[in-house]
Amino acid sequence: TVTVNPLPATPTITASSSTTFCTGGSVTLTSSIGNSYLWSTGATTQSITVSTGGNYTVQVTNAAGCQSAPSTATTVTVNATNIWNGSTDTIWNNPANWSCGVPTSTSSILIPSGLTNYPLISTEGIIINNIEIQNGALLNVLNNGLTITGILTLNGRIDLQNESQLVQTSTSTLISDCATGKIEIDQQGTSDSFSYNYWGSPVNNTCAVPLTTNNIANFLRDGSFPENIKSFVYNANAYFADIKSTPLNNGIPNIKLSTYWMYKFANKTASDYNSWTYIGNTGPLLTGEGFTLKGSNSTFTNQNYTFVGKPNNGLIELTVNSGMQYLIGNPYPSAIDAREFIKDNIKEYIDPSNNVYVGSRTENIIDGNLYFWDHYGFSSHLLKSYQGGYAIYNLSGGVAFQRGSVSGVPPPPGSGKTPRQFIPVAQGFFVNGLTNSGKIQFNNSQRTYQKEAVGTSEFIRTTGKNKSVEIDLTKRIYLKYNSPSGFQRQLLVAFIPNTTEGIDVGYDAINNERFAEDISWLNAENKFVIQAIPTIENRVLPLEVKVSTKGISKISLDHIDNISEEIAILIKDNLNGMLYNLKTAPFEINLSPGTYTNRFELVLKTQQTLAIHEENIVDNSINIYLNNEENVIYIHKNNAEIKEISIFNMMGQQLKSIKNNLDYQVIKIPHNVQSGVYIVNVTTNNGTVSKKIIKL
Repeated sequence: TVTVNPLPATPTITASSSTTFCTGGSVTLTSSIGNSYLWSTGATTQSITVSTGGNYTVQVTNAAGCQSAPSTATTVTVNATNIWNGSTDTIWNNPANWSCGVPTSTSSILIPSGLTNYPLISTEGIIINNIEIQNGALLNVLNNGLTITGILTLNGRIDLQNESQLVQTSTSTLISDCATGKIEIDQQGTSDSFSYNYWGSPVNNTCAVPLTTNNIANFLRDGSFPENIKSFVYNANAYFADIKSTPLNNGIPNIKLSTYWMYKFANKTASDYNSWTYIGNTGPLLTGEGFTLKGSNSTFTNQNYTFVGKPNNGLIELTVNSGMQYLIGNPYPSAIDAREFIKDNIKEYIDPSNNVYVGSRTENIIDGNLYFWDHYGFSSHLLKSYQGGYAIYNLSGGVAFQRGSVSGVPPPPGSGKTPRQFIPVAQGFFVNGLTNSGKIQFNNSQRTYQKEAVGTSEFIRTTGKNKSVEIDLTKRIYLKYNSPSGFQRQLLVAFIPNTTEGIDVGYDAINNERFAEDISWLNAENKFVIQAIPTIENRVLPLEVKVSTKGISKISLDHIDNISEEIAILIKDNLNGMLYNLKTAPFEINLSPGTYTNRFELVLKTQQTLAIHEENIVDNSINIYLNNEENVIYIHKNNAEIKEISIFNMMGQQLKSIKNNLDYQVIKIPHNVQSGVYIVNVTTNNGTVSKKIIKL
């Protein structure tokens, strides 16, 4: 007798939940027929949990060892793309608006067209791997940054509002339909029709490689009302925008720009003003090139300009030659790190101990100085009447632009804009070439999200989660010079261990200006606005002071960074050997016209060394000098209370004693006496200051 064991029934699979889930989820599959189980994964339990997509089957075996046929395959699907549906509202961080919950930094997301609610990012630090925006779809970003590390497929629109920025990292690529894929990004420039801004475009409207030419009319829009951007009205007349226009939010383009003032300066000789190339609103611009633009003369304090087009991304290069100057501009819809830009365009520098500390090039493409023009106004289109100047930034730091009187009009108060480490969206600036056919390089590794409002970047004009800013421990001293006629200049000396006593590319900025009144650091035959040296202890730094008008020249301590209280900061007058403490008050002196190259020095001493020279230190809270032409003694006080002024001759006889009416900032005392030497004693709340004066 033969007994045949029957085969077990073919099992079925049930799932604990839907077999379609999002990346990072899982599903449990269960079979309930048989004594033992054999899954296609190799598992032998009744239930298995899977987190990857695929086809799953199971067989069962009964007690007699007979095995069933394989079950019907169950397909498990994992959604790799998180799809926005906007089912609840426009809030990015609302999980109900997404097919797979709020995206993470590893997510790939899709924003489809045809929806009522489109997402709004209003949270700091949004990072996405891949994102696709379909034609007709919209992504709004409000005062925040969006960082993409993978692929940006832009066939729809991204509206970057207020200080919003788009950052693509070095691993990110752009795929875009140039007809429909666009961003909108704002920047505020001057509305004064007499004043220039220097710009660079963060977008282009071409379908070819980045170096394909673009033009202003293609990408620049009137953003007076960001919810209703429109085209400018252009005219070639130089005075077209001088008549003030009132912007209306009715779709009518009524903001005017004169194309007469639209120029670029591309790889030209710096000293040749005629090298500016007129482009108007339709002339060619390469990606990364800068351009000039005068304001719209609207009723706004600052005009909001909107750039519309395909966002620039990846490597961007411009060719510059040795001795030539190039007006370039931040080409990305995000800030860029000026330090990284400089390092990417100068060669490795090796100090005597073989420490490589900057650079990635085999040659210096530029001299490492970035020049930012600030046109602070004068209601005239005549070149000789322009008021403005160049601020400078390099690896030592930044200095504000120089200011001077124009046509008898003194400059406004203050030191002007100072460029910072991060260059804002659309900011234009000059660089100087050092290599023939050198390639100025912008790249995504320079990009970062930095708001102007937090003070880490500065858009030079007349009127998210930020990249972590390293703690800057560099020692710096900033001086400020005021000339008799109103010229102002800021000087910087930085103390950086790996620099040298000579010229360091990227760290020293030569003063190439030719002003009748000015101040510079003197180093051998070189004159610097910014100078870097390796050490601070017991240094003597010569100064050149230029004066064209007889009167008071003032050198003051603008501010210091990371300088110990133990360091005394002094001005030395080599004519009399006296030292003036800038920490207590500015140094003021009455100078005749001329260039003083050997007379004044900045002296830095430790308090211990300073004690040896105390007899030469002047309390410059009081400045005393005699004007022989007027026969008047001038006494300037700085943060001191004067109690008495006494004048003696060399025989010790007191000629005058003044105890009343001493509250003025400048006190004038007639001194119509015979020629000779006299002593002026000024008694203050801090002690007595004495000075010899010579009556000619």
